[in-house]
Amino acid sequence: MTNTQLYLAVGIPSFLVLAGILLNLLTASSLRTEIGSVRAEVGALRSEMNAGFATIRSEMAAQRTELHNEMVSLRNLVHTDQVALHERITRLEERRAS
Repeated sequence: MTNTQLYLAVGIPSFLVLAGILLNLLTASSLRTEIGSVRAEVGALRSEMNAGFATIRSEMAAQRTELHNEMVSLRNLVHTDQVALHERITRLEERRAS
């Protein structure tokens, strides 16, 4: 085996191993970049969802307040009707008693 054959027998596999390591490093770097962009997209989507939920919460709070006010109004109407009925019954009872 001559020196040239020895250099080729050792050099080519060593070169291929170094080239493989370099390709793996480039792939890992590319993956890190992709993961970073995916994280940024997920963060943006999360922000959009939070904004949407905040809008829904505020709309629900407004509707709840509106319903509460309507219930209070209806309760007052029922109370007014109860008072009127009570007065009518009282008058009828007084007429009957006399």
